[in-house]
Amino acid sequence: YSGAPEISLVNNVRLVDDPILDWRTIPNSEFNQGGVLHKFNSAGFRDVEHAIEKPSGITRIIVLGDSLSEGLGIRWEYVFAHVLQSQLGKEFEVINMGVSALNTPQEVHLFEQEGIKYNPDLVLVNFVLNDCDFYSSLKEAQHSRPKNESKIVLLDIPINPELKRSLKSSAFIYFVHQRVHELKAKLMGIHEKDYYTRLWESEECRDRITNGFDKLALLQSKHQFNVAVVVWPFIADYDHYDFGFVHEWIKNQAQMRGFKILDLIEIFAKLPYHSLQITVDDNIHANALGHRLAVEFFMKWYRPE
Repeated sequence: YSGAPEISLVNNVRLVDDPILDWRTIPNSEFNQGGVLHKFNSAGFRDVEHAIEKPSGITRIIVLGDSLSEGLGIRWEYVFAHVLQSQLGKEFEVINMGVSALNTPQEVHLFEQEGIKYNPDLVLVNFVLNDCDFYSSLKEAQHSRPKNESKIVLLDIPINPELKRSLKSSAFIYFVHQRVHELKAKLMGIHEKDYYTRLWESEECRDRITNGFDKLALLQSKHQFNVAVVVWPFIADYDHYDFGFVHEWIKNQAQMRGFKILDLIEIFAKLPYHSLQITVDDNIHANALGHRLAVEFFMKWYRPE
């Protein structure tokens, strides 16, 4: 796997002069994936229009996240932010700032650049287990695309460009990467840790989260909003779940900074994990049921009455 982010083959992004996030979604654009239309507002987010000035008497909630929060692969009416708005009612305004391919520090950076002006009361961070991964870069993706378009670089295996295009647009690319390492390890007679274990054992990867959380804590102190971190578990066999240590680490990091923490594994683990997947190859993006359950879980915490 070359490291080029999933946005490398999405045609509704544009290059900007920003060293942390060098691209933005084109305002009022749209694309179709798997028969699902993704439409973006004038601010470049998958959401309805929102005025910058907060109306009197309204509680504003901004949702940060990556492709899961954007709702990649599911219709807008089933996306977390939209469902949350319908549950909270007209005294609340939920603004979706989830954007595909971001890691945590890029999400916080985007919020600082574009979200602070909405004067939120609560910032809700939808955290998934690949949020500690690399910084997505449109410049890097454009540079690496021609030579990597038609092969899996790690093994130099030719691959149909259309197939690779679909792999790059889903979490399955992570498992291509993982399976290649496992195969090489098996052939060499050594034990190879899975992709996510290696990811979270990396100090550099963990530092991305702590740096992002530190930045968000500074913004919270300056602008006086609350922060809640919602941890979305890896969608896998919960009877043999290997990533509880990540959940505990995230919980501790959030609490150290005064953030509220909600862990969805409490409800996801009660169901067969296949019932929460969009496709059998995607263990990151929850389907419509997962988004609805996440909103119900949040509502019990936020408005217990």
